[in-house]
Amino acid sequence: MNNNEFTDMLEAYFQSNKNSVETVRVYSARFPDREVPHRNKFSRLEQNLRIHGSFRKPKKINRDFNENTELNVLLKIEENPKTSLREVAEEMDSSKNVR
Repeated sequence: MNNNEFTDMLEAYFQSNKNSVETVRVYSARFPDREVPHRNKFSRLEQNLRIHGSFRKPKKINRDFNENTELNVLLKIEENPKTSLREVAEEMDSSKNVR
């Protein structure tokens, strides 16, 4: 789905006073050639827009960052303040953890 379709979904949702069953009816009548999403999709779409400022939730970043890693990074930077985080990450083999 693209942003235009998401916007159409929200318009139908608000036109139906946030009644999800009515929204499905309105949306399917207005756009007969489109696949009609599950009725819960309309409220989740509004929720994502309000919470995240986007139609979709932002992707989660998997961070295996723990206290020991943090302390080791701080110690390495204290030992050599001119080193970069990238160098420290490569040295510690944890580039996904240092951002």
